[in-house]
Amino acid sequence: SRDFSLLTSESGLLSIFGGKYTTYRLMAEKTVDEIVSIIKKSDVLKCETMFKPLPSLASLRSHMHLFI
Repeated sequence: SRDFSLLTSESGLLSIFGGKYTTYRLMAEKTVDEIVSIIKKSDVLKCETMFKPLPSLASLRSHMHLFI
């Protein structure tokens, strides 16, 4: 497995390093949660990607016309 790291520079730039394709949703979730904690907005919720199903091939095919 490849771990990933989030690094926030002194200027506030958030960078993500490492990871792999199979963990992209976890990486995105951690990144969004870090951004929310940095901006400290109480009306912004944490990332909810773990509760969202990935699209199925059938649903992608039914929307294919939108990408052409």
